[in-house]
Amino acid sequence: NAFQALSPGSLYLDRGSNDLFKVTVALQRSSNLVDFIPFPMTSTQAVINAEGELEFEFPQIGDEEFYRLQSK
Repeated sequence: NAFQALSPGSLYLDRGSNDLFKVTVALQRSSNLVDFIPFPMTSTQAVINAEGELEFEFPQIGDEEFYRLQSK
């Protein structure tokens, strides 16, 4: 849309056909910064804190880990 074109690279929310907004956040991980794979989270691992921020706690799996967060 024209409004989003004013600030490329930023996330803007569009209202769906049911008048609700939806934010999708995907977490991916990699051990080499090239090949990223989905890193799923469960509802017991992810919570919304009092400031309205998504918090996701998980243990380290390997010696070298890199994470990429995508939103749409």
